[in-house]
Amino acid sequence: MRNRSFFWGVLLLIEGTFGVEKYDVTMTVMEGDSVTLNPGETKIPEDDTIQWWFGNKIIARMNKGANIISTSEGDYAGFKDRLKLNDQTGSLTITDTRTTDSGNYKLIIKSTAETFEIFKVTVRGVVKYVTIMTVMEGDSVTLNPGDTKIPEDDTIQWLYGNKIIAYMNKGANIISTSEGDYAGFKDRLKLNDQTGSLTITDTRTTDSGEYKLLIKSTIETYVTFKVTVREQDTTDRKTLIGIIVVLVLLLLVGAIAGFVIYRKKGTQPGSYRATAGEQNGSAKESGETEVL
Repeated sequence: MRNRSFFWGVLLLIEGTFGVEKYDVTMTVMEGDSVTLNPGETKIPEDDTIQWWFGNKIIARMNKGANIISTSEGDYAGFKDRLKLNDQTGSLTITDTRTTDSGNYKLIIKSTAETFEIFKVTVRGVVKYVTIMTVMEGDSVTLNPGDTKIPEDDTIQWLYGNKIIAYMNKGANIISTSEGDYAGFKDRLKLNDQTGSLTITDTRTTDSGEYKLLIKSTIETYVTFKVTVREQDTTDRKTLIGIIVVLVLLLLVGAIAGFVIYRKKGTQPGSYRATAGEQNGSAKESGETEVL
């Protein structure tokens, strides 16, 4: 009995000195939503103090005995005006979550012993935006994600439907568009190694559809482009060519008709005009007759 009491005394001493980890909680939330990290306690005792850590930074703390409740520390860790600390349960709410909020959150509860609770939070990226683009067949089109530069540690994938057509891993110095060869884009894709933008050259109507850019960093972010490749309007072109042909034929017919009319006028009776020499000769003959 004495040995058992000694054992429990040592265990309590160890817990009080080093603290114990109660449990891990894994949580996933979509970017922009709120998430509450709840320690599960109904109420934090008056004499307890708590600290919330994100990585190696304190972001919130509470000392109920001293009437201290603060989340201002979170301002320096990227959580400005986005943290709410419950003064009863010690739960921490993060509003307007961002992908950079992903990581481990540690709650330290200090009473007679230190208790740790770990919350593993993943903030999943959502479709940043959908861009609708229309291009004429044969032209080129560039799908630009809008970011100035893709970070070195990020990887990106371009998908057409459910097929990968281009891939880049900057850290491993891999840039490839060969995957597009099997989706009908052979020698028609260009991937920018700085921005990750994808250019499709010599577009075809079969290129119409949804293109998705998947950016993988600490989380996954999607950017979607809906592209329509319109067929060249041959009807209008044929109509224009037909009008030009008709106008040329009308001009040609008019020129021929004018020439024919001119020729007919020149060969009509009484339309012949004497030359100046012939007129003088006639005058002389007339004068001689009068003298006689």
